[in-house]
Amino acid sequence: MASDVTHGAATRDAQAEVVKTNIDAGASYGKIVVFDENNEALVTFTLPKPATSRSGAILTFLGLPIAEDAVGTGTADHAEVQDSDGTKVVGGTCGTSNADFIISNASIEADQEIQLFSAVYESAE
Repeated sequence: MASDVTHGAATRDAQAEVVKTNIDAGASYGKIVVFDENNEALVTFTLPKPATSRSGAILTFLGLPIAEDAVGTGTADHAEVQDSDGTKVVGGTCGTSNADFIISNASIEADQEIQLFSAVYESAE
């Protein structure tokens, strides 16, 4: 069933604040994990704390670009933002352009250095 439900500005701002808070929940640092189409982790980027800044319903991830060595081999398909306990907060598309999470190379080899250039979250209308 399709939904045409929309949210007002105050609700969108509050949703973004909840996401911001949840990323930084836990004793350690949040992370962005890049997965292949089989949901196998390819690379994990550790975020600073705080991980984001908020302007209205938009979160901008801080400390980018970040570089990490890949732990798996495959083609990047999607990414998740997780809290320090590995609990998914939000997810989205991942690639070298036109994606929620922009990385240096979508064709990833284990031990290859991958950079995360951009990540932005916007609460849905």
